[in-house]
Amino acid sequence: MKCINKFICGVLSLALILTGAGCGKTAYDVPYDVAGSFAPARYGAEVSKARLDAFASNLCVAAGDVLRDSVNLESAGAAGLFSLKDNEVLCAKNLNEKVYPASLTKIMTAIVALEYGAMDQELVATDNVKITESGAATAKLAAGDHVTLDQALHILLLASANDVANLIAENIGGSISQFIDMMNQKAVSLGATNTHFVNAHGLTDLDHYTTAYDMYLIFNEAVKHPEFLQIINMNSYQTTYYDKNGKSSYR
Repeated sequence: MKCINKFICGVLSLALILTGAGCGKTAYDVPYDVAGSFAPARYGAEVSKARLDAFASNLCVAAGDVLRDSVNLESAGAAGLFSLKDNEVLCAKNLNEKVYPASLTKIMTAIVALEYGAMDQELVATDNVKITESGAATAKLAAGDHVTLDQALHILLLASANDVANLIAENIGGSISQFIDMMNQKAVSLGATNTHFVNAHGLTDLDHYTTAYDMYLIFNEAVKHPEFLQIINMNSYQTTYYDKNGKSSYR
């Protein structure tokens, strides 16, 4: 399998650009809870006397559009330029407007796979890898094909293969639906509460959406994984995997 990096093109199509190194601290005194509220008494007297950092203290935030003469966002539906080094939104337009993420969905697919799987884990395809949407990119997997998670993530992110997304979801989550639940739970844990996933690949569904700001939160999490960074910086990838009869396959 030879893959050309379509992932980078997908990132640029949303105009989601991140610069600099990772944000400062990675731990919070009080975990984010989408349904909760903070009361000092709840955490004991010693906590109420201390200063607690807000959930977004180490994140880039903006109250509205941030426009610069040097950046033309006229044709962009939603866009953001973030400095991770300074935790600053350099420019932004409609950061919280719900949009269709398409194959940027695969960033979250990769995050969940990296958190719950092992790179040498063997994944076995079932009939659920079949993709029927016309024009959708696939690796032409068939039931019984065997690949490692390492191979699958390379093909997922470089070739944007939609059948590989289903392969990962079913093997890592136990079922595709369970994996989707894991994706949505992860989104909430990151504060990406304007995001909702219904599949692992990003093909058309009206109930599948995100925002430019949520994609910043998701991508900011993805780059914490060295495997993710290594893959998205590759120009091409070749691999061999095996079918149900143990025959090697190279396409």
